[in-house]
Amino acid sequence: MNTAVRSISENRFQPTLPSIQIKRPKLINMVLIGILLLSAFSVIYIKDLNRRLFIQYQALQATHDKLYQDWGKLLLEQSTWSTQARVQKIAQYRLGMNSPSSKEIKILRR
Repeated sequence: MNTAVRSISENRFQPTLPSIQIKRPKLINMVLIGILLLSAFSVIYIKDLNRRLFIQYQALQATHDKLYQDWGKLLLEQSTWSTQARVQKIAQYRLGMNSPSSKEIKILRR
């Protein structure tokens, strides 16, 4: 029993993992290579994102220009529809309104 107790206390039956020993310079090199790869992939991702955003910006700029042109055309059309001559023409033909003669004009005073 004495040998059984000794073998349990010495952990002979516990499996041990093989230890991997990496020397310090190799570990530093691996970490630096990992950082370098991470940096390279970050640059690639940022360049792709920049390219996509620039394409989206150009599309939005084209839409803005088109809307600005349409707005200018609508302003021109609005000013055309609201001219004094057109309003007077519609008032005469559609509504049967006429300009009063000088005899029909009365000036009111307080």
